[in-house]
This record gives sequence, C-alpha cells and structure tokens, in this order.
Amino acid sequence: MDPAAELVVVSDHHISEGKLDDFDQELEGHWVAFVESLAAQPHAVELVINGDFLDFVQATPWSGANLEDHTEDGVPLCYTQRKSRDKLAAIAAAHPEVFAVLRRFLDARPDHRITILPGNHDADFFWEKVRGDFAELVGPPPRCRFHLERHYVADGYPWLWIEHGHQADPLNRFEARGEERWSPEAPPILRSRLGEDRLYECTGTRFLIKFMNGLDAYYPFIDNVKPFSRFITIFGATALEPRAILAIGSALRYLAELGLYHRKDVLSRDSEEGAGHALGAWYESALPADRKALAARLRESGFETDLPLGMLFKDPEELERLQVHLADRIDILAGLGEGNESLLGAEEGTLALKAGFSANETEDLAKYAATITSARTVVMGHTHEPVDRPGAQSYFNTGSWTRYYKFAEEEKTRPWSLLKEKSYERFPFRLLYVKAVRETGVAALETWQERFR
Repeated sequence: MDPAAELVVVSDHHISEGKLDDFDQELEGHWVAFVESLAAQPHAVELVINGDFLDFVQATPWSGANLEDHTEDGVPLCYTQRKSRDKLAAIAAAHPEVFAVLRRFLDARPDHRITILPGNHDADFFWEKVRGDFAELVGPPPRCRFHLERHYVADGYPWLWIEHGHQADPLNRFEARGEERWSPEAPPILRSRLGEDRLYECTGTRFLIKFMNGLDAYYPFIDNVKPFSRFITIFGATALEPRAILAIGSALRYLAELGLYHRKDVLSRDSEEGAGHALGAWYESALPADRKALAARLRESGFETDLPLGMLFKDPEELERLQVHLADRIDILAGLGEGNESLLGAEEGTLALKAGFSANETEDLAKYAATITSARTVVMGHTHEPVDRPGAQSYFNTGSWTRYYKFAEEEKTRPWSLLKEKSYERFPFRLLYVKAVRETGVAALETWQERFR
C-alpha cells in the first residue's frame, strides 16, 4: 500500500464504560465528527491512534482481588486475556458509534488506514484475541493494524517519530526483571504463580486499581486533574471527607514504599502519623452526627476498642489498628463529612507532599524527546498536557480527548464539589491532533474543538 498523503495523530481518549468512564456524549460527538471529516478527504489519510484510546483499567470491573496476581518471583500482574476481552466488549457496547465511525472511515476510501499503538491504559491490545475482537468491530489488518513496538515510523514519513511516552515514565513503564516488556518479542504478558497468562501490571496501573479507581467512583473527575505531580503535591486532606483522607493517605504511603518518592518527602504535616493524624483532625472538627455515625458503623463492622473515639485517635497503636481495619472497609466512611465544604488545596495543616518535592511529567517527556536524534519531529501523548514546540527538532504532545482541570500556580483553590458527579460542565477540553503532510514534510499541532470555562 502506498504511503498516505496525510498522516493524523491523536491520543489519550480513555474511552471506557461504567461509573469511571469520562468519555461523555459531547466528547464522543466531537470524535465522530472528527473522524468523519478525515473520511471525507480527497486523498489517502493514515489515522494514528497513539495510545490510551481505550481505558481497560477503568472499565468494569475496575477493582477486586481477582484482577491481580503475580509471578512466582513476585512480578505484579493484572488481567487475563478473558478479562480484557470482556472489558473490550463492555466498552464497545457503551460506545458503539466510536467504533462504527472508524469502520466508516476505512470504507470511505480503499487507501485510508488506521494504525493503533497501545498505551499503558490499553496494553490489553497485546492480547491476540483482543486485537481480533477489535478487528471485528472496525476492520481487519492491514488497513486497521496494531503497532506493538515502542515507537512508530510510518511509510513515507521517515522524519516523524511517534511514541505514546509511557515507557519514559517510571510510574508507567512496562519493565520486568530488568527487561523492557513492550514488543511482539517481549510482550507485557507473563505466567502467574497459578499458571495463568496475565498482563504485566505497571506501578501506575496498580495505583489505579488499589487507590484511585475507588476514589474516582465518588469523585468522578479526580483523575482529570493535571498534571498528576501537581495534583499530588497540593492535595489537601484535613477537613475532607474521611474516605478521601484514608484513600489519599494510603496512596501516598504506597508511592513512598515503592521508592518512587522518599517517605520524608511525602507527608509534610507529620511524617509518622500521616493519614491517621489527618483523620484525627477531621474527627476533632466533625459534626456530632458524623461522629455518632462513625462510632455506630465501627461497632457494626466488628471493630472493638475500650477507648472513646476521641482518645483512640491520640493513641498511636490504636490508631494504626483502626487504619488497618478501615483500609479494607473504606465504605464505612461513606458520606461522612460531606457537609463540610472543604477546599482542594494546600492549606496549612494539610496532608500533602512537601513543597520541596518537584516532578514535571510534561518536561520530563520533552527532555526524553530531545534525545531522539534520528527524527526531526517527535509526537507523543501520555501526559495529557499539550505541547507545541516547532523548531530544528519539533516536539508535539497531543494532550488528551478528555476533560481536564489544570492547576496554575497563581490559581485559587476550588471546592471539592468541583470534582463530584455532574460537575463535568465546569471542566474544559481541548481536542488536538497532529497533522503531517508527506509532500511538504511538515507537521503541525492543530485544534479540532476546544472549550474553556
């Protein structure tokens, strides 16, 4: 097949289904119109979907012990091929038009084609039967094909390097036993201790399954706050509803235990007491009805103590025992503290990463792109933050096709209600793509639709 006259790159749609699905009807409508516009072009177009098109990690079921396992030597694993196929079927049932428009795109011209690179949220495409199921929905190879290498150089575009970017991110890198697991020869699929083939579970996926998915179920847009490092840095815990305190406190400890962040950098208020101290602070300011409800729920759940709750929060051993009890029963805290209109921000006395901690995923990925000397234009995604840097070596990041909330340094804190269900209309979006033209050898970042609120 001859090289396409035009190549279009998009990424990070995170199309899922169920309670955690952020790809709402408005965004889907823009996607359909965008693909239909490509289908109508009078020349061959190659549509490159550069990772995280689908979000298997947040499709039902998104939590549960049966989603995870490990190899005999302790390498973490998640989904079986059967589970990934079930998730794809659920996503397709929730968004039939997303797939139908891709089929119409291929049908519009015999020389249109689609190339899909998996990302860290849809590593499930490494399963052969998942790719087969997708072909049934959209179209067979070679016109709709999967590229399972780390980066992609399209026919006719030797100057253009396309990569999702997660392999340059320590949180989301697929690497087991010192070996990169992201190619047909070394796929992210390993044998579990029980003899099942399962997907390798990167740190970011485990973080979602263990912590963020459960919190996202109650605050549907909590994972849309970008960049993630900024979100974690300013995440206040005191005076939030206690379920959020427990979940975020546990998540921060988890990141510290992995060695990705040093524990001394994690809990700025009290590095030893952490979330327990924040829970105690919440209890001190809690409404009487919330205190009474918490005591009753703890009794009903089998938690026994000879201390009044107010004293328990001041006893380190009892407090540790309470946190262990709550960790597996987080719904005991459901609804408590919701009447308190707390702020999402780093107020004095909050649980957060220390101010001295610095991480910038966007700049880290840009620095990695600068090391790619074999191409004069590099296109990535993953971070959800758009980048448009033309020059001797152009670097573009296509951002995401999801709603987002981006903190600025000068911005005032916002109420937690901003993250709750039905608040999506306050979240803006910017739907971007890179268009590259073979004849001119030029690529540019372009906007399909955007809305700022």
